[in-house]
Amino acid sequence: MNFNLSKILFLTKTTGVRSLPPILSNQSKYFILLILVIPSILAYLTAIGFIFLTKTYRTMPNNYSIIIILFISFITTSIDLPIRIDSYSNHPILKRTKESCLFWWYIATSCYLAMSLLVAWSSLERHLLIFHSNIFNKKFKKIFFYYIPPILIILYIFTFYFFTIIIYPCENIFNEQTNVCPFPCYFFDITLGMWELGGHSLFPTICILLLNCALVFRVYRSKRRLKQSTNWRKYRTMIFQLILIAIIYLWVNIPYSICVLLLYFTSIYGIDSIMYFFATCIYLTPLLFPFVCLYSLPEFRSKMKKILKCQSNIRIANQA
Repeated sequence: MNFNLSKILFLTKTTGVRSLPPILSNQSKYFILLILVIPSILAYLTAIGFIFLTKTYRTMPNNYSIIIILFISFITTSIDLPIRIDSYSNHPILKRTKESCLFWWYIATSCYLAMSLLVAWSSLERHLLIFHSNIFNKKFKKIFFYYIPPILIILYIFTFYFFTIIIYPCENIFNEQTNVCPFPCYFFDITLGMWELGGHSLFPTICILLLNCALVFRVYRSKRRLKQSTNWRKYRTMIFQLILIAIIYLWVNIPYSICVLLLYFTSIYGIDSIMYFFATCIYLTPLLFPFVCLYSLPEFRSKMKKILKCQSNIRIANQA
């Protein structure tokens, strides 16, 4: 059981909302994730290799946060999702012990929510890179506004969940005979639960939505007012990359956040089942992330077109 489901169980218990049957069965989730996870891991390896072998992309200022998100998302896809896929199987292979459950909770929760906050920071960072690029000219300001924020986000999230999952003085109940991980006991603490929902889920979602809408508006207004086509071409890849990343994050998290608010403030029948569906869809974000990264790199698209064109010419030559 994952951190999103623990929220749903907690909210359902505190609000008294009645449940509908799950929209997706465990078997459906098993096959969907199993089909997607292997191509996604291959895409991660391709994206990481291409970025690090291409000096232009490796040293671009706007790629620093994206590379960090790429690595954290890769950890999620290569560690958390295989464990999750196994848990959806009718015959799980992995043994669920206290230690393995704590490790799973820690990696899954920390990585997913670190991604959320890092995407929110990247959305703000794009405003600085495009409209206040002079602050990166001085070494101190570059360190303060460029390198430190992502590091602080990672340290905060992983420290927070090390405390709440590993150290927090509450009792996690495990039954190794059922071979199922329940959910962390810290979520039954109202303060910690509300902080996680508000600060780690709703807040970054709202920030990503507002900051990206504001970015598109500011770029459009600046382009029309100043008519600087050269600068627009310079920043187009940067903006395009972020918008794609924001879309794959928001298409699930916006409806999920709306369901959270509806569950808190209304008594709509079955809203928890809908929220559980979107909580499951959140796993698609790290699965799709490497494909979005690759597609947003013009040089990679150009190389792929050349390869496909070359293969097409070879087939035509062989047929002739």
